[in-house]
Amino acid sequence: MKNYWKSLSYAEKIRLVISVLTGLFIFLFIVLNWNEQEIDFIFLKSRMPLSIAIILSIGAGYLLALLMSYRRGVKKEIEYKILKEKVKKLELDSSNQKQEVDQKDTDENLS
Repeated sequence: MKNYWKSLSYAEKIRLVISVLTGLFIFLFIVLNWNEQEIDFIFLKSRMPLSIAIILSIGAGYLLALLMSYRRGVKKEIEYKILKEKVKKLELDSSNQKQEVDQKDTDENLS
C-alpha cells in the first residue's frame, strides 16, 4: 500500500482522498437516513427509505441534466456542420471570383 501511495502524484493523492471522503459521506448519509417514508409520486405511492428516495432523485436529476447537455451538443454539432458548409461555399465562391479576375487580367495583358 505504501508503494502505491508513493507512486501517486500530488493531484492523484488529493483526488483519492476526496473520493474516499465523499464515499464515507454518502455511506453516513444513507445510514443516518434509513427510516422509511411514504413517497407520493404523481400516480403512485410507495414506502422506501428516505436516503434511497433522495439518491434516486439526485440520479434522476443527473440523468435529466445529461440528456439536456447531450441535446445541446447535438444542436451545436448540427450548427457546426451548417457553418462548415457555408464556409466551403464561400471559399469556393472566392476561389471562382479570383480565377475570373486572373482570367480577365490575362485576357487584358494579351490584348
